[in-house]
Amino acid sequence: MERLTTALAHDAAFCKRYTKLRGDRDVKAFVRDTSKEASKIIDSIPMTLKIMRKQINLAAAAIYTADILLARTTRTKRVLTQAVLARATNVCSYSMRNLYDSVIKPLLKIRMISGI
Repeated sequence: MERLTTALAHDAAFCKRYTKLRGDRDVKAFVRDTSKEASKIIDSIPMTLKIMRKQINLAAAAIYTADILLARTTRTKRVLTQAVLARATNVCSYSMRNLYDSVIKPLLKIRMISGI
């Protein structure tokens, strides 16, 4: 996860998009908060769903999801798109999308329904 967030923080296209959407706010703080939330997401995934998945792709999908969740809670526009994250981290966008749709999104629905 650290490799991905470091790559994200140093990607020029991401920094430009972040500055455009959020103004002068600190990019490193955003990356730190997103990384914390992504770690929580990964920890909430059962081990049976983590097996046979590339951890780098799972981490990228968790970072993408973390941005969605943080944008909802702070009522701001999402900064990360799958394409921006894929370019910055060298993870295929379709791998991220597949893991998000098949593993993370169903868990989020369960979490929202049960109020966890």
